Amino acid sequence: MRTISRCRAHGDHDAVKTVAPVRVMLRRSRGCDAFVVAGAVVTIALLFAVSLPSWARWAGVAWCCGAAAWAWKSSGRYAGSLIQLGTDRRISVTDVAGRTRCGHVLDATYVTGWFTAVIWCEDGRRIAHTIAVLPDAMDAEERRRLRVYLRYGREPASGEPPESEVALPGGISGVVAASPRSQAEASTSTPLSTFG
Repeated sequence: MRTISRCRAHGDHDAVKTVAPVRVMLRRSRGCDAFVVAGAVVTIALLFAVSLPSWARWAGVAWCCGAAAWAWKSSGRYAGSLIQLGTDRRISVTDVAGRTRCGHVLDATYVTGWFTAVIWCEDGRRIAHTIAVLPDAMDAEERRRLRVYLRYGREPASGEPPESEVALPGGISGVVAASPRSQAEASTSTPLSTFG
């Protein structure tokens, strides 16, 4: 399995953060599943509450069932996946089959205390992916760490001096070191002071 250090971009960055990436495992969200089922049931009930021709009503029911099945499948797409996120906004997603995809987090990512939508783009692709993180999808501490990295992580600036101190809110700190000569030498082993 590849690590995020092997998935770093081949861009011309002068510095690479050596703060250890956050690693989280996503669970299937029961809250999301309940929302999908409730939405389908309410919509079908509305179809029977309004005056519609029989064929239109049943076509609507079939459409609702199809949409609910698609939403159910989509909501569990990342269940069991391991996500690694660095402070440089590099992300790697390893699915349950062991396949790892690497990319970068986009600015469209939405972060709140209750809901987080990680918008990321795989390297070499133009289509963005969304990972919805609800409160029951992971432990509270893991969600907090993920939110900190998403809110305050940034790509290294090309003019950033080597070996400068990096500080994130909540006492998280690390060192910015000069870029390694090869991708295999990239280090993410420096522990975060808050998380140990």
